[in-house]
Order: sequence, then structure tokens, then C-alpha cells
Amino acid sequence: MQDIKLAQHIAQTIAAEIGADPSQAKAAIALLDEGASVPFIARYRKEATGGLDDTQLRNLEVRLTYLRELEDRRAAVLASIQEQGKLTDELRSEIAGADTKSRLEDLYLPYKPKRRTRAQIAREAGLEPLADGLLSDPSLDPQVFAAGFVDADKGVADTKAALEGARAILMERWGEDAALVGELRQWLAETGVIRACVVEGKELKGPNTVTTSTMPNRWRRFPRIACWRCSARAARNSCFSNWTRAAMPKPGTSTPKDAWPTTPASPTRGGLLIAGCSTPVA
Repeated sequence: MQDIKLAQHIAQTIAAEIGADPSQAKAAIALLDEGASVPFIARYRKEATGGLDDTQLRNLEVRLTYLRELEDRRAAVLASIQEQGKLTDELRSEIAGADTKSRLEDLYLPYKPKRRTRAQIAREAGLEPLADGLLSDPSLDPQVFAAGFVDADKGVADTKAALEGARAILMERWGEDAALVGELRQWLAETGVIRACVVEGKELKGPNTVTTSTMPNRWRRFPRIACWRCSARAARNSCFSNWTRAAMPKPGTSTPKDAWPTTPASPTRGGLLIAGCSTPVA
């Protein structure tokens, strides 16, 4: 019964996205599951799908694969958190409402099994109260407050080590905040700038080296599939891509082109990766 409801939900979702009736989507899904290809269905099974055209069918096929993978992953995430005994009704509701893989993984991140991190080691050393105290009261002197957490037996040799541990705890906490990560991802998509250029000293290394425009481009205007060129060149160590963060515009305003960054960010900064590229994002 659950599988039937899930299949109906997927069909209704796709039908709304491609501008069709649920019955048309169900018929097309059944044909795809039987092994029929999109061109075959579009040409020879119009009567079964109610006249869905090639574009609608291709969009349906792509979304069907995505949504089925999303549901499989959702079930695995719920099972994993349930096994840990940490699945609350509120969390279950949030996971059930996640409509993208990114959102689902953001929710799962705090519960995802992982190796011991610097933050976990810091917690074991009793540094979480230090992190909480500094975060809740900015008026505290970090050096003075951290001195009370120095304990050589726990691996906290001095105040510097204590503060580094507190910093690691806060970094992990914010990095696992699904709402914050989603907001940051959206902000980067709207304000991030990407540029590509030939690596210094590689301009004349061979006929395959292509001069690349150094004009920055808004990430939101940059085709997702366009980065394959950079990826291919990066594999030959002849090209690199970098992000620079555009200044946050004031509410109700937009950032003019002449305010965009004109110099590439350092490839050693940051830890994110551009999809399809091996270059760190600044």
C-alpha cells in the first residue's frame, strides 16, 4: 500500500511539473518501466499517454529517475537515524518534506556516521561549554575564559589549544545546520561569481591550450554543464577555475557589473568544489 501511494505521489508531482494529467504520467511511467524508450513512446504510444510530446516525456524520464532516487535515499536516511534512536517526530516530518537531495543530505548530516572529527575530540576534552560560553556572551575575554579549560591530561595544553577546539565545535555545528547551509547555498547561487583562465606559464604548452575569457560570470547565469571544459583542462593542469564572493547587496538592490570581483580568488582558500571541477571554491 505504501509503495502504491508513493508511486501515485511521484506521478502526480511529475504531471504537475510537465503540465499533464496524472493519468498521462502514470501511463508513460508504466511504458518506461516496461523498457520502452522515449522516442518509441512519443511516436508509437501517443494514444496510451494522451499525446505527451517528446519534450514532456524526456522531462518525465529525468524527473522519474531523480524522484525515485530521492525516495530510496529518504528511506535509507530514516532507517539510519531510527537505528541510532534519534528519530523524533519533528525530524521525521522535516525529512518527509525534503523535496531535493541537497535538502535531505543537509538534514541527515548531523546523524551521518563519520570518523572522529576535531570537534568530537574537543567535546571529549570538555570544551563544549567554552564554545557555548563564548558564543552566548561576546563580552567575555576569550583568553581569560579559555584558561579555565586548560587540562594537559585531556590534551588541552594551553589556551590556544582550548580556543582551537571551541572553534572546531562551532564550525561543525554551523556546518551541520540544515537551514543555515541551505540559506548559504542559495546566497552563493545568487551572488557567487565564477571565472576561468589559463594557469600562468601554461599559455603556450601546446595546440590544445585554449585562451579562456577572464570576464567574471554570475554563477546563476553559468550553465551547469559548461564546466566540463574546465574540468578537462584541469586534468591536464592547464586551466583552473575559482569562485569569488560578491559583496552582499543591500535589500532591494542588486550588485552592478562594475562591482564584480576582477581578480581570481586564491585556489588554496575554502574547501568546497565546483561541480565537475577539482578546484577549491574560495
